[in-house]
Amino acid sequence: MKNKVVLFSVIMIIFAAMGLLACTANTTPPDDTHVHMYTGVWHYDQDVHWHECSCGEVEYAIHSFDSDICSLCGYQKDANSTGGLSYSLNENGETYYVSDYGYCLENNVVIPSTYKGKPITEIGMGAFYGCDKIKSVVIGDNVTSIGDRAFDQCDNLTRVSIGDGVTSIGSKAFYGCTNLITLLIGEGVTYISGDAIKGCDSLRYNEYDNCQYLGNAANPYVALIKAKNNMTSVTIKENTKLIGCSAFYNCFNLVNVIIPENVVTIGANAFTNCFDLVNVIIPDNVISIGASAFENCHDLEEVVIGDSVEIIYDNAFADCVSLKSIVLPKSVKYLSDYVFYNCGILTAVFYKGTMEEWNNITLGDGTFNSGYVASTNVIFYCFSENKPTELGYYWHYVNGKPAIWSEEDTPV
Repeated sequence: MKNKVVLFSVIMIIFAAMGLLACTANTTPPDDTHVHMYTGVWHYDQDVHWHECSCGEVEYAIHSFDSDICSLCGYQKDANSTGGLSYSLNENGETYYVSDYGYCLENNVVIPSTYKGKPITEIGMGAFYGCDKIKSVVIGDNVTSIGDRAFDQCDNLTRVSIGDGVTSIGSKAFYGCTNLITLLIGEGVTYISGDAIKGCDSLRYNEYDNCQYLGNAANPYVALIKAKNNMTSVTIKENTKLIGCSAFYNCFNLVNVIIPENVVTIGANAFTNCFDLVNVIIPDNVISIGASAFENCHDLEEVVIGDSVEIIYDNAFADCVSLKSIVLPKSVKYLSDYVFYNCGILTAVFYKGTMEEWNNITLGDGTFNSGYVASTNVIFYCFSENKPTELGYYWHYVNGKPAIWSEEDTPV
């Protein structure tokens, strides 16, 4: 036991000596004579500028403006933009998004076009959440999306102007902005979440044929937001781009709707529960049809979908129990889950492409389910303008209506 204690003591003395030597070897006296020599190259954003010393030290300073130009770094102030906002770099490393209100003290916010020389393309999720300081916001054309809850609960916000670059407005983006009166949206908007402006009880709309729209000075009818429930027929304004989520929801008596050529998006639940709607022609510029867009339209018998639609979302025509036929363009790339769920008498799908093109379409779960089982009654017809020369199922137009090439027309 005594030998073990002696051995342990010797080991501890050796480690202590090694540590002392290491400390002595690595100790460098501070260089009190170093004078920082900063480079002449300035970096800047709209709030501050900075330059670096050869030793790695970075010196920051606030701009000193003279006639909107910083006298040190040469940065030219954008008189229309708002300083003090916080930004984060997007994953692509090429663009920024507004992440927070930062130390901005202004009531009237203008989102600048760039930050550190790179475009600002997004208003981040919850960026201005609960900010009761701001009264107005101008969003420039560089911004393409407004994130979920971006301006949620901004109680004193009264006016928002959204540039033409914005394509989507996220969930609850302006939720609970009870004093928001004016919301100007640009021509580029193709998606507005169904709850984006929920609780904006002071918002003023532009009205036409019993429908409420949002837009801008040049086009007050960019987006159809809400229709009155008691209508039987409606003609949507010709320069409308978007039929919003739930726009005609529960319009039980709607029999006829004319959708203009300029529409590019039909939002989720847009015509849900329009029980009396009999037929629909979706024009050629429409690219997407939202989830449950025509769900539970009991009397809907015929649907013609224009030549640009690429995606039809979940349950778009579910429970259309009277639907007999549908014309699908060859532009379709994806039919989502249960698009034609419980369309029990749907027997003909008239596809404008070839069978090879049809086989390239991605089909979701239960796309053509009839109830809880796949329908065995649906026949897929491919388009052939001229009389087919081979066996198969083909169709063409006769007087503007789909017509099946009969067996007598098709050589055996």
